[in-house]
Amino acid sequence: MNNELVRKFYFKFLFYIFILSFVLIALVILSVICWIQYVKHEEIIFYAIGFTVFAVIALSITIKELFPFFKDLRYVRKKDWCVAEGVVISFKEVHTSADPPTTYFYPNIKVDDSDKLLTLDVDGAQQGEKYEFIYLPYTKLAIIVNEEK
Repeated sequence: MNNELVRKFYFKFLFYIFILSFVLIALVILSVICWIQYVKHEEIIFYAIGFTVFAVIALSITIKELFPFFKDLRYVRKKDWCVAEGVVISFKEVHTSADPPTTYFYPNIKVDDSDKLLTLDVDGAQQGEKYEFIYLPYTKLAIIVNEEK
């Protein structure tokens, strides 16, 4: 069961690293090419500035998206999971701008021991059911360990 969470973590982690790094490297290369052309007295300063701005934005997005994964990496290596038991009370709906548009539903769990409300990235949860989850605190990746009837 714990291996499933480790697999889910590394899959998303490596996916983000690959995609975001590819975009960042492409923008840096385009930016450098445009600056080289600008130095050669070609009139493409707007392209050079534009690609540089996009590269800086891509770098900041990469850092923002990967930061929770780096923080959770310590928990994954030690296999030190957070455990929560509670009832799924609703779902948080997240829409992507992909083609075709995709909608993800993340369950909101009311934890039994407190009034804390967790929103986790977990598959297979049904509203109104009580589950025991193991999850990572920063990425909120989770799996269901036990379903209580």
